[in-house]
Amino acid sequence: MPKTEEAALTPAMKIWHAHRDKRLAELAEEPKKRAAAWTPAWLPAELAAKKRKTEADEEEAARLRAEEEEAALLAKKAEAERRKAAATAKCRAVVARIRKEDAARVTELQAKRDLKAEEEANMQLIDSYLAEEEEAAHLQADEEEAANTKYGGSRSSTGVIPAWKGSPKAAPAAKLKKLSIALSTFLRHHAIGLVRPDGYCLVSSLMKHKDFKKFYLSDIEECVRENDKQRFELAQLNGSLHIRAVQGHSMPEVEDELLLRRLSLEDQDLPEVCLHGTYRQHIASIKKLGLVAGGVSGKARKHIHFTQYMPGDGRVISGMRGSCECVVYVDLRKALEDDIPFYMSSNEVLLSPGIKGVLPSKYFCDIKHV
Repeated sequence: MPKTEEAALTPAMKIWHAHRDKRLAELAEEPKKRAAAWTPAWLPAELAAKKRKTEADEEEAARLRAEEEEAALLAKKAEAERRKAAATAKCRAVVARIRKEDAARVTELQAKRDLKAEEEANMQLIDSYLAEEEEAAHLQADEEEAANTKYGGSRSSTGVIPAWKGSPKAAPAAKLKKLSIALSTFLRHHAIGLVRPDGYCLVSSLMKHKDFKKFYLSDIEECVRENDKQRFELAQLNGSLHIRAVQGHSMPEVEDELLLRRLSLEDQDLPEVCLHGTYRQHIASIKKLGLVAGGVSGKARKHIHFTQYMPGDGRVISGMRGSCECVVYVDLRKALEDDIPFYMSSNEVLLSPGIKGVLPSKYFCDIKHV
């Protein structure tokens, strides 16, 4: 449209002409759009099939993922249940073990209390007996003094000494038994700081200990002389009287080589028989664990004790209780060949530290009931 005509148009006419020109341009483009949008008749069906296949594949993959997740969840639940069951079983086992140990501990404590009560009762009886003996000795002394005064006799300058207080007369058997127990316990287990490497202790130092203040040198000499198991030895060393237990020490200060005689395969008097006495209830643990120093008591001991003779044999001085129900026969030569130390004490008790406190069952020849 010429510019002169366009200038003559009103605003409304200008808007109409602009709308018309836009519509004419759109109509001119429609054939091109229809030509670009034209597709063959078969193409939509193929696209639909592909779409359906893709959707089916996606559904199958989603189903598989869901099944895998469900299986994983079930596996986790099963593992959690298994762990829970294992933890529960473990807790129950621990509780059962603790209850069993507590029951055993209670039984052991009760047994110890009973034993302690029995020992206290026995000690009270012994003390009562000794008090009666002392009173009788004093009465006898008073009677002798009265008789000497009446008949013009004379007393010794030292006065009358009761028989159990150091006179040459024998001390009461109960007092000697009490002294023997005290000596055995102290010299073997509690003389730390007083004991020499060979097991000897000064008698003068021993008698200063609280357990021996009621005893006299004559009591100790008689106890050593009359002890049926020959557990003690007296010796003059460097001008002073010493005493020792001949075997059974648990103190590390005492050296086996200085106290005992070590056995070897070349010894002419090597024992042909080596026996350990025990009781029927211990046989199962002995077969399983071997012979243990200190035994089932759990006491800290250095040696396992043996003897050369059967229970009841008069030659058994020490090393085996006469009440033993079973004996373990040990192959002494085999043990010596394997460098396991064996010793003999002066009262013919055989002792061995074993291997770290244990003599394995492979060295057993036989176990017999007696």
